[in-house]
Amino acid sequence: MLSYEIYKRLDYYGCVYLCGTQPQLAMDWRYWARFFTLLYEKVQAKNTGPPAINRKQPRRVHENIWCLYRSKDKFSDLKITVDRITKKGTTKVVKGKPMRIWGEGKRKWRVGVGYPTSVFYGKKVDKNSPEYVGHPTQKPEKLIEELILMATDEGDWIFDPFAGSGTVSTVARRLGRNSIAVEIEDKWIPMIEKRIQVEKTRTSITDFISEDMSD
Repeated sequence: MLSYEIYKRLDYYGCVYLCGTQPQLAMDWRYWARFFTLLYEKVQAKNTGPPAINRKQPRRVHENIWCLYRSKDKFSDLKITVDRITKKGTTKVVKGKPMRIWGEGKRKWRVGVGYPTSVFYGKKVDKNSPEYVGHPTQKPEKLIEELILMATDEGDWIFDPFAGSGTVSTVARRLGRNSIAVEIEDKWIPMIEKRIQVEKTRTSITDFISEDMSD
């Protein structure tokens, strides 16, 4: 049973993120509830949903993300903070998402600075997304960043048993975390390796953020 295998290997202060939709998550919960406690729920709001094939249900334009824990001692404060911008286009990151800059002297706070909300409003990854690499269930990097920052500290280990295109490991390296990725489909291994290698070429998280501010 997956829930038990993860429970045996998870650090005492570790947590598990379950991503899915209802009623599947509720059905799976009977297994996870034997070993874990539900700490909080995060909702990924999507800009589009599947076709309305069932006239008795609304179109689903969101995905549920549950955070389960063994011991909640580590989850005392989820605040995300940053230092002030030191010069145009750059910032020193303490923990979390930085401010963005629109020209000289014009500053705009990025949504989410402070305490994170229960809903993530970023667009889902599709064929028109710059970060799209072809995987059918690829998660937005900004969503993964937020989840990692809420649950881990620099130097922590992250295990991703369903690596897909490697988004979790890619973002983990960017944020100074260690990761182990497992993917059953061999065709995605080269993509995972490529994305991680790109992160290795970046000298710091500040370099990545500076590039991301251009929009």
